[in-house]
Amino acid sequence: MSDETENTGTDTEQKRGRGRPNDTVDRDDKVFAALDASAEPLTREQLAVAAGVESAQAYLSLYRLKRDNKVYRMTGVKGFSNKYWPVGKDVPNAPEAPAEAAEAAPAPPEG
Repeated sequence: MSDETENTGTDTEQKRGRGRPNDTVDRDDKVFAALDASAEPLTREQLAVAAGVESAQAYLSLYRLKRDNKVYRMTGVKGFSNKYWPVGKDVPNAPEAPAEAAEAAPAPPEG
């Protein structure tokens, strides 16, 4: 009998294509760390300065971080348009929803 291990498909599953170079992985980590350490959402240009990378490199890192669901681009939030923030982290100083919107929302079911 051969000494085979059962492949569950979790840890040993191969991804398609080639892996990212280490410098790209390091840059993505650096951009994410700069955003996560920030007290406010940042624009791409602000993030490039904070992380110490070129604006175009920050753009590419943000693309990959959004694709991997680690950050999101804040759109439609007054004062935060075109800014980025980590997924799952509370947004500081987020504007309150207008009172009309709260009144128009249906009441939760009692139960």
